[in-house]
Amino acid sequence: MSKVSSYNWSEWDKNTIVDMVYMVRDDLVNKTLTISDFHNIITKHIKKWMPVRVRKSQELQVDPTFVWVGGVYHTEYDMNKQKAIELCFAYSLADTKLTYTGRRFNRLCSRIADVLLHEIIHMRQARKRNFKALPGYSSTAESTKQRHEQEYLGDNDEIDAYAFNMACELDEKFHGDMRCIVNYLNEDQKGKRRNYDTWRTYLKAFNWDQNHRIIKRIKKRSIYYLSRTQVSKPYQCKDWIHR
Repeated sequence: MSKVSSYNWSEWDKNTIVDMVYMVRDDLVNKTLTISDFHNIITKHIKKWMPVRVRKSQELQVDPTFVWVGGVYHTEYDMNKQKAIELCFAYSLADTKLTYTGRRFNRLCSRIADVLLHEIIHMRQARKRNFKALPGYSSTAESTKQRHEQEYLGDNDEIDAYAFNMACELDEKFHGDMRCIVNYLNEDQKGKRRNYDTWRTYLKAFNWDQNHRIIKRIKKRSIYYLSRTQVSKPYQCKDWIHR
């Protein structure tokens, strides 16, 4: 693996990240492992391929037998040519051991890929503007919780990154059928008993208002990503890789 300052993040797309994580399948699937062993196996493998930071926690909010994966891009570390992308693995407080099925492991591979690509997009955004901070979105929601959620999701950088995640979800959900995707995006989702994806998360945060400017923006941006010939890769150019 090349040094952090010249690592070529543009080589990765969703399929290659999933394939990379999948390489460790035989060490994890259908085996009863302690939380520490499970975590060490999967994170040690990923760190062989990518210069990432890793954080581990056990939290009450995580359902038993599941692993939650999130991520953070650290601008200050990237400015100093240090590892800037962090993967956060959260395990349930109720668990001491895990037994992962093949199906659940496949979903975990996909989740790790989505998180990494989300943070890679943030890296590209920051490097492209030479790490200059931009003003965020100001919410007028009455609830403090909703106001914070809207300001996070309404941020320009988050709209772009989540739009790519959303495009991947829609492409996989509807097998690339644009007519079905457009119908889903135009459908009134309020009151529907469905699992939450990126689109429904945004709609719920903004009161299911399809005419809200943030909703219009993420819809437009996700369609842009769907229109690319290779939706699993957000950027084709490499101008932002080497600094």
